Amino acid sequence: VLAFQPVTLTQAISLANLQEEKFADRSQPTSKPHMPSSAASVTPSFKPTMSVVPPKPSPAVKRLTPEELQARREKGLCYNCDEKYLR
Repeated sequence: VLAFQPVTLTQAISLANLQEEKFADRSQPTSKPHMPSSAASVTPSFKPTMSVVPPKPSPAVKRLTPEELQARREKGLCYNCDEKYLR
């Protein structure tokens, strides 16, 4: 995650989720295709490299004004959505 140098927390979380998905895919057992013995002895001329998945664009961050923050506090609302804030 740090290698991508995320600017926002949302970007960092998105990158972490992508990385977790990638590792989850690796941990699942996969069946190897059956290869005849003659094909198994052929050595490929290249080594596969791990591809880097670009991060998904994060949603635009809306900065709340101090007045908006205070109004949401008074109403007991979440800062990010219109749901009731629960601790």
